[in-house]
Formats: sequence, structure tokens, C-alpha cells
Amino acid sequence: MSVKSFKGFYRFTEPESNDKYLDEQFNIVQKVTGDGVEYEFMISFYKYNKKLAARVEVFDDAFTAFEKNSELFDELSTMSAVTPDEIEKILISLGYIKLNNYKGE
Repeated sequence: MSVKSFKGFYRFTEPESNDKYLDEQFNIVQKVTGDGVEYEFMISFYKYNKKLAARVEVFDDAFTAFEKNSELFDELSTMSAVTPDEIEKILISLGYIKLNNYKGE
């Protein structure tokens, strides 16, 4: 029996934040149909020197995410700066499913 999986993401924003992009985060997952994930990594946004800065955060058991999401990192590597809205557009264009309200199969 093979387990189906797909790439998806959750987008989180701190609602009480005064700045639209302060504490905004994308959790990107290889979701296993049902309730699990194969791996997860985050792209978080912070204010740094009055500019918006994105940072990738990966736990050591998920380094495989770099290889398995190479198309995403290839796309991001061509950009000099990126916003959360641009990240979401890129993810959707690459076929990632937005999971915030996803009901599943």
C-alpha cells in the first residue's frame, strides 16, 4: 500500500501586529493524506533595518526539503527581495495547496 502525499502550505499572520508583514510565516509541508507530514519548513518574515527580510527555517530532520522543493528555491533565488504575497503567488503557481481552510480528500 502506498501513501499519497502532496505539497501544501499554511500562511499565518499575527493579527494584532501593527505591521502587515511583521511575524508573518509560511509553513510549507509535504503532507501525507490523512493527518501527517513527511517534512515541514518555514519561511518567516521579519523587519530588519527598516526592511522586510525573509528567513528559511528547517529542522535537521527536514533538510530533505531543500532537494524536494528545488523548484521553489530556484524561483526564490532569482529575486532580490520577496514579500509574503509574492511567496503565496509562487507557491500556488508551483502547485502547492493552501491548507489554511483545506478540507482534504
